[in-house]
Amino acid sequence: MSLRKKIIGLCVGNILLVALTISMFLVVRMNALTDEVVESNNTFSELVGEMSSDSMTTQMRKRMMELTSSNASLANAKFEELESQVILLANMTEKIFAEPDSYGLRQVDPPKAENDKTLSVQFLHSAALKDLDNPQILEQIGLLANMQDALYEVNHNFENMASDYIALESGIMIQADYISGSKFDEKGKVLPYEADTRPWYQGAKETKKPYFTPVTWDAHSTGTGIMCGVPIYVDGEFLGVAGAGMYLSDIEQLVADIRLGSAGYACIINQSGQVIFSPTESGMLMVDVENQTDLRATDNLALSGVVRSVLAGSKGITTLEMDGEKYCVAYASMDKVGWGFLTVLGEDEVKEPTNNLLRELGVYSAQTVSSM
Repeated sequence: MSLRKKIIGLCVGNILLVALTISMFLVVRMNALTDEVVESNNTFSELVGEMSSDSMTTQMRKRMMELTSSNASLANAKFEELESQVILLANMTEKIFAEPDSYGLRQVDPPKAENDKTLSVQFLHSAALKDLDNPQILEQIGLLANMQDALYEVNHNFENMASDYIALESGIMIQADYISGSKFDEKGKVLPYEADTRPWYQGAKETKKPYFTPVTWDAHSTGTGIMCGVPIYVDGEFLGVAGAGMYLSDIEQLVADIRLGSAGYACIINQSGQVIFSPTESGMLMVDVENQTDLRATDNLALSGVVRSVLAGSKGITTLEMDGEKYCVAYASMDKVGWGFLTVLGEDEVKEPTNNLLRELGVYSAQTVSSM
């Protein structure tokens, strides 16, 4: 093995070790959040039987707020983990292009139909890029190919990741995913990929910082997803964007599992004031994909105030009228993506809580986070 190949292997190994270390740190952080919720739940459950009616009502509101904050933090940690992995990919790419002589040139294959449904790394490019034999383009492809091992490992080790990728301003791109078979037209020719038209690319380039897209329906599955893009600069010049897409099944399940009393539930509101996850099938806090409403502009001033507050980063608990009923609503922000997490319970159940309902508040979160 040549000295250059040994150096490249050592560099890649060190980089992947850093990625593993960061992932382990985030797992420990998630576990710490889980333990905190479980411990507080256990303590609270022991005190339920000793409460008076007034103190139970006070404790109910307090517990709703604690659970809302805890679940918002757990959901937020998922997005922090995704962002950290994309930042890692961006930093690695920057280093390679800043020190090209230290890495050399490698090869990366275009999509192969036989790799469909298995994780693989593929080379893609824009239709505008006509001359792939241009020496400068060939050098960029060779340098970018050094990232294929990192892309593979990040995708392989990140739960619910759909794909991760690096796209350069020149029009070239490498991507790791499980759907290489979808990259062909009806004649078997590899489809072009216009990365610079995608929201994750444009958002990261325009904001010059990590950028999360709105929630989208994944084109290759029935689930929802979100993408994160991080701009790459070399010597102050914009090179491209590193990105990744994540399925939101864990977040959706977290919301669906929260059932309090006879009709209590949780929901998540995105940065545009729209309900994106909710188990209720009617009312102002239902999900309506075809007619999404910005709740910041609703005539219900109390509700619009809550939505404005939570999207501004605030947390709290209040009572408001909605859909002809009075509700207690606890809210906490998910600052990484600018969303809001709400827990909703009928005011009558808050004012006259039963021991069973209080215990329910005390134990459901532990069951939920243990499944994430």
